[in-house]
Amino acid sequence: MSSFLTKKRTYEGYFRRISNEPESTQHNKKMAIKNLENFVTENYDGKTLDNIIEELLLVKKNDSLEFENTLYDILQEWINWNAGAGKKSSTTRTMFSNLRGYLYYRGIKTDQQDIKENLKFGKMVVEEKHPLTYEEYRSITNAYNRNPSRQALFLVLGSSGMRIGEALRIKKKDLDFSHSRIRINIPAEITKTRKGRTTYVSKEVEALVYQQL
Repeated sequence: MSSFLTKKRTYEGYFRRISNEPESTQHNKKMAIKNLENFVTENYDGKTLDNIIEELLLVKKNDSLEFENTLYDILQEWINWNAGAGKKSSTTRTMFSNLRGYLYYRGIKTDQQDIKENLKFGKMVVEEKHPLTYEEYRSITNAYNRNPSRQALFLVLGSSGMRIGEALRIKKKDLDFSHSRIRINIPAEITKTRKGRTTYVSKEVEALVYQQL
């Protein structure tokens, strides 16, 4: 008999639990779960992800070895399905990283060593990143001459090193005009690392910032 304290762990409950995480993190986890749901819909006729999780938990209760084999077979099928859809190995790895927390919450635990032995993601392709030259950067920002707010945003990003998600959530109270250059106090709650920090914009960008206030 179940205790009155026992609550069923659901999709909604999971996102209530992680509601204090950055919005971008929550979004990425939702997209990863949605991807797995799409896989289930396409490959398990008439079944939902909840059905698969409930069935796995039932198998786990009766036979732990069969549970592990079944779980990793499904996950490998999902990896192969994403590869067939043209997704990069790095993308699928990131989605899986986001899925692990959700599966763990629902009672489906994955061990790092088991993952290494049972799942094949394919080789990661690491391309050399191209740093923008000054001329390329100016070409991008100049393309928005007729959209001053968008141009100001890109110039602030380039000048301050802020992430776009941070810049879009900055408020006027976070700007400090008492220094020789505009100082931006980035609140901890809007940063990816949950650590507040300060940065500055260049003198060249200041005029555009003032125009947008």
